[in-house]
Amino acid sequence: MPSLLKFPHEPVARFRWLSAAFAILFAYGNVLVFALYTAPTTTARVVAMVGGALLGTWWLYGYSRGGFPTIGWLVDLVLVSSITAYSPMPGHAIGPFYAGVQLRALYVSRRELPLLALTYGLARVATAVLVPGEDSFFASTTTTAFQVVVLVIIAVTLHIFVSAVERRSVIERQLERSEERYRLVASAMRDVVYDWNPTTTTVEWTRSMANVFGFSPAAIQPDLDWWLTRVHPDDVDELHRAVRAALTNPTVNFTTVQYRVRRADESYAYASASVVIQRGADGKASRVIGAIRDVTTEQRLEDQLRESQKMEAVGKLAGGVAHDFNNLLTVVGGHAFMLGRLMPESSSTERHLQGITKAVDRAASLTKQLLAFSRRQILTPAVLDLNGIVDDVMLMMQPLLGPGIGVERQLDPLLCSVFADAGQIAQVLVNLTLNARDAMPGGGTLTVITENARAEDVAALAPTEAGYVRLTVHDTGVGMDAATLARVFDPFFTTKPLGQGTGLGLATVYGIVKQSAGDIRAVSAPGAGSSFTLYLPAVHREVTPPELRVSPSRGLNLNGAPQVLLVEDDDGVRDFAQSVLQRAGYDVRSATNGVDALHQVGDRHDAIDLIVTDVVMPQMSGPEFVAQFRQRRPDAVVLFITGFTEDARMLAEIASSGARLLVKPFTADELEQAVGNLVGAPEQTV
Repeated sequence: MPSLLKFPHEPVARFRWLSAAFAILFAYGNVLVFALYTAPTTTARVVAMVGGALLGTWWLYGYSRGGFPTIGWLVDLVLVSSITAYSPMPGHAIGPFYAGVQLRALYVSRRELPLLALTYGLARVATAVLVPGEDSFFASTTTTAFQVVVLVIIAVTLHIFVSAVERRSVIERQLERSEERYRLVASAMRDVVYDWNPTTTTVEWTRSMANVFGFSPAAIQPDLDWWLTRVHPDDVDELHRAVRAALTNPTVNFTTVQYRVRRADESYAYASASVVIQRGADGKASRVIGAIRDVTTEQRLEDQLRESQKMEAVGKLAGGVAHDFNNLLTVVGGHAFMLGRLMPESSSTERHLQGITKAVDRAASLTKQLLAFSRRQILTPAVLDLNGIVDDVMLMMQPLLGPGIGVERQLDPLLCSVFADAGQIAQVLVNLTLNARDAMPGGGTLTVITENARAEDVAALAPTEAGYVRLTVHDTGVGMDAATLARVFDPFFTTKPLGQGTGLGLATVYGIVKQSAGDIRAVSAPGAGSSFTLYLPAVHREVTPPELRVSPSRGLNLNGAPQVLLVEDDDGVRDFAQSVLQRAGYDVRSATNGVDALHQVGDRHDAIDLIVTDVVMPQMSGPEFVAQFRQRRPDAVVLFITGFTEDARMLAEIASSGARLLVKPFTADELEQAVGNLVGAPEQTV
């Protein structure tokens, strides 16, 4: 609330204070001057004294209130008229009118302005009529009219002036608030907003430069060259070309540029910059405004997604090739075995057959690696002591490392157990150890570390009840550059000389770890060695794993030739398996898939002693066919054969059903033994 005791600093408020002081002092002064000393009569003295006191109090009330109520116009009319009417010089007592108009013009709205002029105009006319001056009536009326016009001009001028100043003050305050809000938003946002003048090359940066790129206000320079010196050398030319093309093309008003820039801590960030170009009438760029965002996290996630998609695509290709190749190996190896039985013994024949068998074995090992990479191999997980596996593997690998490589084991005695396939985890350690050995041709140190992983280390992995166990294999070898590190898990990628590596070692490690619901990360630099860190799900309780390969023998010991239903979609595998089983004395009926098998069986479910079926087949899978068959024959004996499956739940269901699982590629002996364990050997063989 305004007060005459406090002099304001804001220009309009100061003007109002001066106007109020002038008007109020004039009203109270009228009491002293006119009423006490010059009033001609007692009545005039009393009216002047009371009127002046009331008018001064009224104006003081309006000033302190910041405005006047609507009835105030009548109060002004009566009090001003009364004072001036009883003044000794009524024809010249214009002072209260000027004071009142000046004060009231500062507190009226645009719509009330005509009412102000009317009120004080009527008051002035009423004074002239009630107490005419010494001049003629015409002269007095002319003077009054002139004074009324002057009062109106003063009221309108003052009102327009104060309103304009106030509007300007409001706009300035709004602009200040807007700028402050802009500064706060710019400081809080994850973008650096810049304003660049292409003519002077000066740049204005927002304070968010500190929290985005780590630069203190003192380190920031208001010119473009400072920023360009921090752009990655490999990206400077491309950035120049992109910006120059945008500035010189009059049809371009917006573009985006991506490049790398060095932060205050000297690390590089991926930056995405937007460029908004303002152009003059000639089409030339006069101002460039934009934002720069640190998209390092997004870029890394995009790279990881791209890498994951690439590995997934290659994995599917490798898995598909391995599946078909397993079928071919089963056929080649099986027929080679059958030839060995049928042909007379000969050193040359035996040598050739052994060569075929060795090639098949090597190819089978290769397909296992491909299936491991593609995460489609069959695992037998169990609760494992990872420290024990490390001890066993390193003891086995020590002679292969040579005397120049020392082995250090830093094993956490409180390490949690892991749920994984023991053989596959051992294979992972073997592959990593051999890679480390090859990376240290001049000798070095191989360090194996086990520890329980911290929560922040596995934030990107799916949460588990017991967390993760971390296994790190570090070598002091030659290390890898960024390009090599980016492809280190690619299948068939190797840095070894031709003929000394297949490029499947680390790809196999990657697939095994991923299929075990874990993750693997590689860190390396030239001359600084390499570290491979595995994260495997931890467990705190004993878990009984499903047994996929070994199941109790049914041992039916049937008389006569057992009836076997063979279901296999691959013609070569089906023909080979049928030949082996028929030669072993079984009565074999074959089908190409589950639908074909159901059609052939019809209602004769009881005639089938054993089902030998592939797991993955078109139209109807092996488990689906067995489920429908067992609706009629619940005790059916089943042997599944497969090279891989992507459905772990399907494998668990196979195991829980009591069925046996034979993995491709298999030999004739393995097939005969598996079938014989389930239904018993025939009494006579052909």
